[in-house]
Amino acid sequence: MITIGILFAVLGFAGGIWTGIIAFQEGEPVWAVASVFLPPVAMIYAYRNFELCKVPAILATVGVVGKLILRADGLFG
Repeated sequence: MITIGILFAVLGFAGGIWTGIIAFQEGEPVWAVASVFLPPVAMIYAYRNFELCKVPAILATVGVVGKLILRADGLFG
């Protein structure tokens, strides 16, 4: 179960970093830096700009929901 938890963590991390990269490309450095260091900000930016950030938003959501399910079951973290 730990490997599944690590997979979910990597998915969430990749979604946040990818969102930060998109924010930099769009010329929004404050959102980009905040997205990299504050995961909830990455989710907010991704859903505000869903057409640009569709894939990273889905990755981050799957990562967060998966970790929450594993944590609720007591299987990880």
